[in-house]
Amino acid sequence: MTYCLGIVTSEGLVMASDSRSNAGFDQVNVCRKMYRFVTEGERVFVILTSGSLSISQSVISLLRADFDAGKGLAVAPSVYHAARIVGDTVRQVSEIDRESLERDNFTFNVNLLLGGQVRGQPSALYLIYPQGNPLQATEDSPYLQLGEVKYGR
Repeated sequence: MTYCLGIVTSEGLVMASDSRSNAGFDQVNVCRKMYRFVTEGERVFVILTSGSLSISQSVISLLRADFDAGKGLAVAPSVYHAARIVGDTVRQVSEIDRESLERDNFTFNVNLLLGGQVRGQPSALYLIYPQGNPLQATEDSPYLQLGEVKYGR
């Protein structure tokens, strides 16, 4: 039931997500899907997640550990490079978890929106696929969405 949206505007970015998690017919919970990585005056990255909660949490945990240690997103020279770092982290989690998930008939399913800005550069927005590759929002298509896209029509 996830819905996440990122829009590039002339003034910057708009990032929005719901907070509902559906783990079955009778199990609906509230869960965070928006994560901020900020170095005041230097860089801001916001990541929205959809798909497997456990995979999303693993990706965010690894990104947060590196960021807090002054690595990864903390030193990415551009939003594009940040998107590649997020994609590499998705691949890292895939290496750890994909085989055991697929053995039990689960798919490795995570999609992320990364929006942000590094000081002196324009804002940018990327969709990162489960394979780790990024797609950038463009002037012709300035928004990207995840999850139940029917809500965004």
